[in-house]
Amino acid sequence: MLCEKSTGNCIDCFPGKYDPICEQNCPGNCKDMLCERDTGSCKECKPGFFEANCSKQCHCKDAGCNYMTGSCSPSGCLPGWRGNTCSESCGTGSFGETCSLACPVTCKDFVCHHETGHCLDCYPGKYGVVCGADCPGKCTDNICNKDDGHCLSTESPNTSESSVDSKMTIIAVLAVVCGLLVAALIALAICHLRKRQNRKKSIDEATEQSVPDTGYTSITHRPEETSHVYEMVVT
Repeated sequence: MLCEKSTGNCIDCFPGKYDPICEQNCPGNCKDMLCERDTGSCKECKPGFFEANCSKQCHCKDAGCNYMTGSCSPSGCLPGWRGNTCSESCGTGSFGETCSLACPVTCKDFVCHHETGHCLDCYPGKYGVVCGADCPGKCTDNICNKDDGHCLSTESPNTSESSVDSKMTIIAVLAVVCGLLVAALIALAICHLRKRQNRKKSIDEATEQSVPDTGYTSITHRPEETSHVYEMVVT
């Protein structure tokens, strides 16, 4: 490292350093990290940057802008950028190579990416690259993730939709229980009726067996009445 005899200031600095004693760092966008020893101004900028300290970015095709002025001529601007230095993105509602294309009307506030035309945000109830899909109905306030449609939150158990589902479930359970009870009552009634019929049949059979069969027919003769003859003598 060489320095001046009288002051001690460096005659030159290593790449990336500047100031009289080479303690300061050159700006990060300097090409090859080279800058002027005294001022720190970049000797040249990395592709796509311009001005003395290379702090401004240009969006020229092939990243070829003048490192001092930022001018992109003759290459022109990348899609979605405009202006002499191609540092201005398309305004609200437009995108494309010359900012001549209109953003989809489904984009929130008519704002889309200046290069692709994809919506930066969607209105409630919509999602997708151009906000053309509907959020699931179960999402709270009908709001879902813009990219994949997943609900940011779902309805709580106390909401009307959940309440209706709960009531329908209760009604279905009660209907099943009532059906089982009716079937059980019918079965009990049939069983009781059969028992009565069997009991009656048993009594009838027992009665028939209690009367002995002698094989004879009982004939009862009424005693003949003695005829009384009354003679009337008429004198």
